[in-house]
Amino acid sequence: MLKLSGEFFSNDSDSFNADKIHIVAKTIYEFKSQCNVDLVIVVGAGNVWRFRDNQHLDMSRNLSDKLGMTATNFNAVLLSEMLLNCGDKSVAMSCYTNDDLMLKYNTEAATNLLQMGHTIVLGGGTGNPFSTTDSAAVLRALELDCDVVFKATKVDGVYDSDPNKNPDAVRFEEISFQKALSLGLKVMDAAAFGMAMENELPILVFDFSKPNNLQSVFSDPSIGTLVS
Repeated sequence: MLKLSGEFFSNDSDSFNADKIHIVAKTIYEFKSQCNVDLVIVVGAGNVWRFRDNQHLDMSRNLSDKLGMTATNFNAVLLSEMLLNCGDKSVAMSCYTNDDLMLKYNTEAATNLLQMGHTIVLGGGTGNPFSTTDSAAVLRALELDCDVVFKATKVDGVYDSDPNKNPDAVRFEEISFQKALSLGLKVMDAAAFGMAMENELPILVFDFSKPNNLQSVFSDPSIGTLVS
């Protein structure tokens, strides 16, 4: 399971940047081909809509989250189409969509497509408001029997403090769920992290601002941080 935030689809001036999305898709396709893995991707949509950035609109969290889930569908379809253009077999699915835009998600259909070699790109989050795409990534990883969640970030792992604010921050190559909790480290949102811990689903946090790191961290997890 690869968890991608919407920031990897945009730049400073565009919510959707075709060049960036193409690079992401090409990187993913080469990774999947060369490492011979079955791959599921959950996309976020912070490039389009994020509740905390729009609280000034005096909109209910319920409605705001539904807009966010809709926005993830845009990213899922765009990434899936870019993967197809790269030569991959890719399908966009969502539990929160019109059926003429993408396939309706269900575990059996997604599993069958994975077995046929398709990359599954999931939008729609969990299909419920008050739930993040981090939670969606962990939930779908468990449903589809994924071995690990690769959480793509712009930082090369988990630190004991914010490395952007503390030059002496210490990076972990490995850390247990319990230690991450005791130190108050925000690997994922609390619900997603708790679900992963309860079901012993490891999380590998890595820097995807350098796309080649996807293959590198698969071969050498110490490039990121493994939480298990």
